[in-house]
Amino acid sequence: MNNETSLESFIDSIIEGDISNTKEIESPEDQEEEKQEEEEEKEEEEEEKEEEEEEKEEEEEEEEEEEEEEEEEEEEEEEEEEEEEEKKNDDDNDEAEQLKCWICLCGDDEPPPMGTLADAKDFVKVCSCSLKAHRRCLMDWISESDVKFLKYNQLPETNNNNDDNAGNDAGIIESLVRNIVNLRRSFIFNTGGYRNSLTFDLKCPQCQNSIFASIPSNPMVNTVSITKGILSTMGKYGLFTTGVVSAVAGVAFSGGLFLSKISMDMIRCVVPTSLQSRLFGIDYNGSLDAAFDRNLLKPSTMMLIPLLPVYIRSLRSTPGSSAISDTLVNIFPFLFYVDSPSMSLNLRDPRLWVVAASSLRVVYNWVFRFTINRVYYRWVRSLRPCFIADKISIDELRQIESDNQEMLKLELEEEEQIQLAETKISDTSLEIPESFIQKIKRFFASWFTRKPESKIMTRNKIAKGKLRERQRARENKAVSNNDYSGLFKQKYFFLSMLTTYWWPIGGRMISDHLLLKIPFLRNLGTSPDHSDFIRHLIGCVAMIFVKDLANLFLTWLKIRDLRKLKIVEHMSDEWKLAMVYKLQQMIGAKQEFYDDIERIIDEEN
Repeated sequence: MNNETSLESFIDSIIEGDISNTKEIESPEDQEEEKQEEEEEKEEEEEEKEEEEEEKEEEEEEEEEEEEEEEEEEEEEEEEEEEEEEKKNDDDNDEAEQLKCWICLCGDDEPPPMGTLADAKDFVKVCSCSLKAHRRCLMDWISESDVKFLKYNQLPETNNNNDDNAGNDAGIIESLVRNIVNLRRSFIFNTGGYRNSLTFDLKCPQCQNSIFASIPSNPMVNTVSITKGILSTMGKYGLFTTGVVSAVAGVAFSGGLFLSKISMDMIRCVVPTSLQSRLFGIDYNGSLDAAFDRNLLKPSTMMLIPLLPVYIRSLRSTPGSSAISDTLVNIFPFLFYVDSPSMSLNLRDPRLWVVAASSLRVVYNWVFRFTINRVYYRWVRSLRPCFIADKISIDELRQIESDNQEMLKLELEEEEQIQLAETKISDTSLEIPESFIQKIKRFFASWFTRKPESKIMTRNKIAKGKLRERQRARENKAVSNNDYSGLFKQKYFFLSMLTTYWWPIGGRMISDHLLLKIPFLRNLGTSPDHSDFIRHLIGCVAMIFVKDLANLFLTWLKIRDLRKLKIVEHMSDEWKLAMVYKLQQMIGAKQEFYDDIERIIDEEN
């Protein structure tokens, strides 16, 4: 009964659409199924959550893998960069291993500025670090650097200050003797072991270490230099002593008297007795002393006597070097004609030869510039090209570099042609012996193969000839405008004054011992005295030529020693000896500094 009512109510609920009551009348089996479904749904949800978590984990793993891949890529990029840097370093090392001059940045296959292929291959290891340089560039750099020469003498023991000896004749003589003894000690010290070379101290521009370079010192050059130093010192103190004595009676009067004495000695040495008075326009056949005793000398004539040594000294100067010297040389000879009514061109008149001396000076200067000065110019160009480069324009310098590059190209082409010809000769020498007719055919056939080579060689010779003509034109311009002889010698003022006094004496000796033996030179003038006078003047000119040749020879010895420049090996015996001398000089300088401080403190107290 109950089942029927429940069934009817269920049907009614279905009909009415009231589904909400269906839940209330569900069977227990349905409820269990619903529970199972709910559990299954929960399990599915849990599985979905687990799957989502797994997906998240997989995504995280993928992200981690991507990060690892990115890190690996970054590491690979870093490794590639390191490899590139290593390659660059290797390339730099390879370049460093190649010979590169740190001064001109040229290698061993490229000549330095204004240099040759031989200069390019002449490399010198400058320092224990990586610096290398051409010997030519190194010499030029050293000549422009602040070089400290190592003196091979002991520490200063006494004060050699000339101011302390002013007015003290005994002090002057003592200092003169001391200087000569020091020069002798230096000469003796420079005669053995490593002291046969001139050593100087440099600073490495890269590592700032000391570099000791040495140049062989020629004994003859040393002897001449020391002799010049001794003579210069003697002349210096001799003239200084004379000046001190002359100061008692007046500097002006004593100076004029001193120059007059030198002038009279020069006149007696060169001019014969019968022509001495005629040299000053006096119609008298006796000596100048006799004319002075007879009051034949006018005041204007007497003023010329002390100026004669100054005029002779001006004759030794280069034309154009000093306006005062040029003015004196051009005007002084005509002062001898002041008291004469007219200037005659009489060869018997000794004054005419004084006028001719000024013109002869100009002629000899031009001969000197295009002969001996040309040799000095080439030495300067090979050792100090920067000195020449400073005196020319930028366009000329570019033209020189262009000509050098073209000359190098032509020389390389000639070398290739010579090597090609040598290889052909070597190939034909290894062939099978051939008959006489085949040799004739090969001989005539060789003309056709040699024509291209001969054309190239002829073309190169013509091109090189044009380059040499331009180089010769630049050289002529340089030697005509500049005197390069003074770059290789040190000028001594007192020695120059002393040699000016000796100049007529040397000319007289050449005239009496050499020129007198030549028959043509015995009877040049109208009288024996006139012939002697002309011959003595020729001897003075010959003395100048001998002096220039002697200077040229001594300079050649210096150039030969400079080309043997070498770097003292680090920690060698010579290097240690140079370091000892350097330390001695440093200690000596500090000791002098301390002595000066003590002296100042004592003066203040």
